[in-house]
Amino acid sequence: MVNRRIVFLLVLLVIVSGYFSLARAEEKVVVAVLDLEVGEGISEKTAKILSDSLRTQLVNTKKFIIVSRENVESVLEEQKFQLSGATEKAIAEAGQLLGAQKVFVGSVGKVGFNYLLNLKSVDVKSGRIEQAEREECPSENLLSAATFNLANKIAGLPTKPLSEIEASVPSAFDLRTKGSAFGVKFTGEWGDGSFGMIPGVTLKTFIDARKGLEIGLVFMPGNIVLADFDVAFHRPGRFSFYYGYGGNFLYTFGPNSASAYNLSLSGNSLGIGLHAKGGVEAFLGKFGIFIEGTTGYMYGYDNTTASGTGYFFYSLATGARLYFSGFSVF
Repeated sequence: MVNRRIVFLLVLLVIVSGYFSLARAEEKVVVAVLDLEVGEGISEKTAKILSDSLRTQLVNTKKFIIVSRENVESVLEEQKFQLSGATEKAIAEAGQLLGAQKVFVGSVGKVGFNYLLNLKSVDVKSGRIEQAEREECPSENLLSAATFNLANKIAGLPTKPLSEIEASVPSAFDLRTKGSAFGVKFTGEWGDGSFGMIPGVTLKTFIDARKGLEIGLVFMPGNIVLADFDVAFHRPGRFSFYYGYGGNFLYTFGPNSASAYNLSLSGNSLGIGLHAKGGVEAFLGKFGIFIEGTTGYMYGYDNTTASGTGYFFYSLATGARLYFSGFSVF
């Protein structure tokens, strides 16, 4: 009988201790997150956006209670606190005024071609740095995704490859927000030892964060219609580098002969081809200004001579497009 009571008490003791251990494990830490210090190659506006993104990601870890940004700014302004050059002791004192257990301070900047995010955790009671983490990324467009990893590191949670996070986190330069565009395009082609510019129109629409579809159309003197269709893969950013591939279509009508893309055809004749291209587009508000180079192969069948011929071609194009947000052709 006594043994049963002892066993019962031991089991009860294990259950109660386990409960309190779990409660302590789930207890959230009150944290004040100061705005990231601005380094080289980063604007204050970008640093502020990243600071807010970091706060959001820290909340999403479910490990912390974050002191509101408004309270942090109010107290720091009242105490005339300057983050630049502040010691850990001063940071801890600011944390005490904010009622926080820990203070997270960090910086963001560019070193060479890479961007660095640093974050350290200062314990308010001891005034010591308890933990320091960093995240490095090759592009400004990945900084938002980097805050996800930085928050997880400081919370002791698993991280992910930046490319995987980027696919699920909307970018500040998500090209889907551009919608579709209509514009003018001037294409220069080499032929017969000369170079000439051909005016035309261009229609482009973005179907996801990186991929755009484009249709170009040119009506040339000499009874020629040129059309090209391609898909372009962009690197999201204000200056967006891209590459693409697609097809070309050439049609001549009427009795006169005409040439384009090194093909000389007459009558009602048809030419088709494939091409690859690369370029850069600068997004300035609703406008996109671009320059690109193209190389490809065209094959045409001349109805008048009943013969076919093919040529490689090279071209350079530049132009501008006006984007209509929220309007998608496809």
